[in-house]
Amino acid sequence: MERFYLITNRAKDPDLTVTDQIRQYLEERGKTCLLCDNSEKGEKYHYTDPAKVPSDIDGILVLGGDGTLLQAAGDVVDLQIPLLGINLGTLGYLAEIDRDTLYPALDHLMADEYTIEHRMMLCGSIYRDGKLIAEDAALNDITITREGNLRVVRFDNYVNGEFLNSYSADGIIIATPTGSTGYSLSAGGPIISPSASLMLMTPLAPHTLNTRSIVFPAEDVIEVELGPSRDGGIEQGMAYFDGDTRVPMKTGDRIVIKKARRDTLIVKISNIKMKIRIALPENLKRYDKYEIVYISNGEIKETISAAVENGYIVFETNHLSQYGIIATNTGNGTKSPQTGDNSNLALWFAVLFISGGVLTVFSIASKKKRVGINK
Repeated sequence: MERFYLITNRAKDPDLTVTDQIRQYLEERGKTCLLCDNSEKGEKYHYTDPAKVPSDIDGILVLGGDGTLLQAAGDVVDLQIPLLGINLGTLGYLAEIDRDTLYPALDHLMADEYTIEHRMMLCGSIYRDGKLIAEDAALNDITITREGNLRVVRFDNYVNGEFLNSYSADGIIIATPTGSTGYSLSAGGPIISPSASLMLMTPLAPHTLNTRSIVFPAEDVIEVELGPSRDGGIEQGMAYFDGDTRVPMKTGDRIVIKKARRDTLIVKISNIKMKIRIALPENLKRYDKYEIVYISNGEIKETISAAVENGYIVFETNHLSQYGIIATNTGNGTKSPQTGDNSNLALWFAVLFISGGVLTVFSIASKKKRVGINK
């Protein structure tokens, strides 16, 4: 990639510190980097005006979290430019790159070492008395729920013009395979491979014992009609697109949901090995063997051999997560950490948690030291 466009969630990077660091890093290497200057919603977009994105952009970097990436996907889907999410928030399932893997990821983008995944999107059109009143797209899901007080609402569901069933529930989620790991999963729905082309209907807290999610082919057209209240009056509801855009609905309104004309293009680097360089702390330089351990859920999952080059520990990995360094002196034959008094141990054990550009070093003596990561 040669030309980049940056979309930043100002709540996650208010002073544009990370954004400017990325721009400088790319421009110092001869690349073009443009910044999105939108900060408010428009009538036809969420936060990014697609008309302001140059047609020759190779990739869009989205800084924020999954919510920011979902909004950007809806705004620029018609441009068919690949998106890479950089997680600056708390949820980063779609935005898989974080501050600690940012620069290796940029290097891979500039070297064209990445893959692109096509993610299906949904288009939802809301009709009232036969007239279109709202329309939007969603990468994760479209959710139709009640509005106001806690109560079950009746939803009448149709597929390809034929009546399917009725749910008395808090709501209904229509999700893509990408969205199957989001709200739908929390409501008891299954996980679907994100590369699939399917639609998933999951009821929210249905008033029944045997209701399950239903999977439909991507070519089907799903309609959900908001039913009347229990006394036969007008019920109030709400349609949400990726949890952001919301459209009020009432009894008799229908939302027609189908596969969108275009897919969202997502850049994937997690399946590409990255070369990581970490400055070797002073208290580890006296050892002669170094190994990297991949840590997941507090457990060591994989061990990788590491080399030392000019004062840096160097290793290759495709895990975008936490790592640890095991440093040993092999002369005494000790191969694992020991417990108890460690004052005379030739072996030293450290686990380094990479977070926010800082390594936190924990020794078996529970001493703690922080050292910076070389970018």
